[in-house]
Amino acid sequence: MRPAFPGISNPVISPASFLALLLVACTGSKITTDVTLDDTGTTDGGGTTDGGGTTDGGGTTDGGGTTDGGATDSDQDHDGWTVADGDCNDDNNTVYPGATDACYDGVDANCDGSDDNDCDGDGYYPLDQGGDDCDDTDATVHPGGTDDRADGKDNNCNGSVDEDAYCNVFAPMSNSASSYRGYATSFFDGTSYIETDYLVDYNPGGGTVTLDRYLDDGSGGGMTIDENWTCTADGTAEVLGYTLNMLSMDLAKPVFSSPAIRALPQDQMIEGATWTLDYDAVDGTSGTLWTFHGDATVLAPQTIKVIAGSFDTIPVQVDYTMVDYSTYVGDRSGTVTWYLAAGMGVVYSLDVATDGSTSEERELSSYGGFYPLAAGSY
Repeated sequence: MRPAFPGISNPVISPASFLALLLVACTGSKITTDVTLDDTGTTDGGGTTDGGGTTDGGGTTDGGGTTDGGATDSDQDHDGWTVADGDCNDDNNTVYPGATDACYDGVDANCDGSDDNDCDGDGYYPLDQGGDDCDDTDATVHPGGTDDRADGKDNNCNGSVDEDAYCNVFAPMSNSASSYRGYATSFFDGTSYIETDYLVDYNPGGGTVTLDRYLDDGSGGGMTIDENWTCTADGTAEVLGYTLNMLSMDLAKPVFSSPAIRALPQDQMIEGATWTLDYDAVDGTSGTLWTFHGDATVLAPQTIKVIAGSFDTIPVQVDYTMVDYSTYVGDRSGTVTWYLAAGMGVVYSLDVATDGSTSEERELSSYGGFYPLAAGSY
């Protein structure tokens, strides 16, 4: 059994306020009676009962006193909120709890007491307000932030993006060596595997990672492929070689004479971009095992659905030819297509030989510690 690995694949009004407004709307600004008497005696001529006295004439109960006419319950700006309800400016009907609070206008419109010049609340002012926060809409972005997650952001505002994460969002990277991806994988001989990939040696500063692909055939046996990746200063993701291990024995350790490019710098991964893969796979003991030539082309973005979910991807198609010198992989030619999701790497790949047979198929079934992004966000 031999695997095939070409290229190493509205405001709210309180009940009390509503009642007050309803009474005013129905009766005017003063509550009066409908009783009319013809004489001008004490009862109706300005006397105590109805003529401005204590009960109905502007006195304590209804005449602008504390209960109905003071600052405590008033809604002077008619925005539905009183000072007692939390209105921090009862002379401005655009200011009340829950209002939309625009940044940088000097007005605490929602009365939350927050700093109007720190829109995302991360403790840093933006550049145009005299600060040094390079993105005041994202609380994860500010000076001193952590830039070790491959999210396409300059989290620490130093001018570089993801410099402490593996440098290409289309490569198999993460900010944790314990991350994993699971695949349903099958090869040309009809054998199916449950594949689990781990980053076993992760060096973001050096731009290198060893990707451990463990393939379990369900019989208790399996094989491990350790792929040696690197990321250049410009963000090109490359495979330098790998080690194939079965039954705790290293069967082959080919090193590529030239790096096999798997992804261009992420800003260059646009439809129509091309590159060439040309290398010899050389084992220190056995010599040249095979030669590989491939012409890679970036295809139009495509959303695909796999076992693990739906992903926005950038497909890369490689038309290739392999010449075998060791009977290890066999001479063959065909086309392999990698579907690369930002923050994840390969979510699906299909290698079809020239005769139409499938050489290898991999479908992402599960993952942890990786960060898929929407297309265009990197």
